[in-house]
Amino acid sequence: MNFIVSILWVVFTIIITGLPDLLEAQTNPVARANRSVSVSAGVLRYALQADGESSSLIALATDYTNSDRTRIEFGATYSKPKVTAPVDASSTIFSHVATLTAGVQARFPIGILEPYVGFSGGLFVRRDADPEGVRLWNSTISVPVGIRVRIVGPIGVRGEYRIRRDQHELFPYDSSELMVGVYWIF
Repeated sequence: MNFIVSILWVVFTIIITGLPDLLEAQTNPVARANRSVSVSAGVLRYALQADGESSSLIALATDYTNSDRTRIEFGATYSKPKVTAPVDASSTIFSHVATLTAGVQARFPIGILEPYVGFSGGLFVRRDADPEGVRLWNSTISVPVGIRVRIVGPIGVRGEYRIRRDQHELFPYDSSELMVGVYWIF
């Protein structure tokens, strides 16, 4: 319980530090046009993946920079890891794993570089290819750490490492994502 209270306190503090600039953005039309969309690819190291391998991952995110220090992000990821079959532990099957999250990020802009750290939560979905396999719709929380580099005008590249805690039937499992992508500011 103390962990959840601590996380909520961090999210509250990040949002409050961005509030004065958010209020200024309502009167400044230039500040309102700071949204972006990104497409990324990478690897997922899923906790229940067979043989401890990694699987490919795709991600789509959109965000809104609400101050010079914070950003609100909405994202989706999809991966198809190979997992141990629930019926026969000696065989493996493919599983469809997806997340839908909303989060807040603290930004630290330095010229064209923009490192960030954040916290997000949302929905974790797992559906095994086997009809007798696992079907989950549960919660997930994650902590992303990354950097954005603006290349030309509104276009840039980003790299991100994200630690996730996905809730399963009885116990949560930790997974991690490593992604590289392209973003466009509009």
